Amino acid sequence: MDVPLLRFFRRADILAVLAHRSFRYLFLARAVSSAGDAIYSVALPWFVIEEQGSALALGFTLSVGLLPILFMAPLAGVLADRLDRKFLMILSHTLQVVVLAVLIGAGRLVELHTLHFAAAVFLITAAGQLFYPARAAILPNLVPKEELVAGNAALTAGSRSIDIGGKAAAGFMIVTIGALNTFGIILVANGLAALLLSRIAAPAQAKLPSAVGRGIQLHAKLVGLARGAWRDFVSSLAFILRHPLLRALALVGLVFNAFHFPATSILVPVFFRETLKAGPDAFGLFSSIEAAAIFVALPVIPWLARELGDGRISLFSLIALGIFIGGLAAVGQLWQAFAIAALMGVLTAGVLPMQSLVQAASPDHMRGKVVANLAVANIFFVIFTGPLLAWLTDSIGVRVLFLVTGVVVLLSGFALMTVREVREARLSATPQDS
Repeated sequence: MDVPLLRFFRRADILAVLAHRSFRYLFLARAVSSAGDAIYSVALPWFVIEEQGSALALGFTLSVGLLPILFMAPLAGVLADRLDRKFLMILSHTLQVVVLAVLIGAGRLVELHTLHFAAAVFLITAAGQLFYPARAAILPNLVPKEELVAGNAALTAGSRSIDIGGKAAAGFMIVTIGALNTFGIILVANGLAALLLSRIAAPAQAKLPSAVGRGIQLHAKLVGLARGAWRDFVSSLAFILRHPLLRALALVGLVFNAFHFPATSILVPVFFRETLKAGPDAFGLFSSIEAAAIFVALPVIPWLARELGDGRISLFSLIALGIFIGGLAAVGQLWQAFAIAALMGVLTAGVLPMQSLVQAASPDHMRGKVVANLAVANIFFVIFTGPLLAWLTDSIGVRVLFLVTGVVVLLSGFALMTVREVREARLSATPQDS
């Protein structure tokens, strides 16, 4: 059957990359866990708002949930380069299953409060940090280097395709079976993802150079691991600071995420509930429309990246994304919000090549640490801007905050424009560790 969308996927090599067996298991595991993530992204904020009746409670919960990134992400990056990456990904999902089981059990025994939600989100995020550096670092070992963009696009396409129905379904689940029971679906998804990840057969990882530190085994003493982790963290941080492209991406990510994440995670659900007077089904549908737009746009991204350069695509996408986020301030009806969701989804897909830039600029033995340290830089200020934006919703209104967020995202795009490698559509030579 000659389906236009499938034809785009074939031309972008997104289907071809699935020929690699181990990558297929990673792809399936990511798709299944994304089903849980999609439900989680809708169920958690709505549940907190309904139970606590406060945007500030939601802002506090999400910000506490980001705290583990500050200390777990660098450690996870070190572990991703020292220990088996497949094991770390399986461990991540297993720990999340345990936390979700405790949350569901506690919710049936006692009345949940903000601190309960914050503790659960804190632990779930901490466990999740083990997964992302390991996944980013193992990908170049599963597919050829020239297929990295296609591999990243395929993983995102798989997760976003689940988002299309998953987030809308989450809203209806909350209405029909309740938010607490909906968390049980998330638990099952994480358990199945762990089983799929166990089927991956990855090549041996690159050995750490002696200048970075000798490899240690699982039975190594904790103090030795801590010292090695700190040494690796410092060396990778120095690598990022002296690499012009990685340094610029860290700055852009910091500015972008400081306002974009709170806007989508806090302002949007509050906007639907308080301003548009809509329920979780409408909020879930908004998220699904955005995911569908990302999915449709993804096949074109690798081709555009080859034609224009990875950085230029991200640059244009950030600038336009800021304009449409600010446009939410003028929305008064659901169909207008859904239209902007579609446009935002297309532009969010255009930011994806930034991840490929980071992977291509990082050597194998430091890739996990670089990814983790950039994640810390990207999320650091969100811990403060999240509660701030949540608190300001009661004083200046959510519409004004949409305008502020749009301007900040717009500025992050202009900041990326100052990078020579982005303007010239080329990747500078990667500095090597001394």
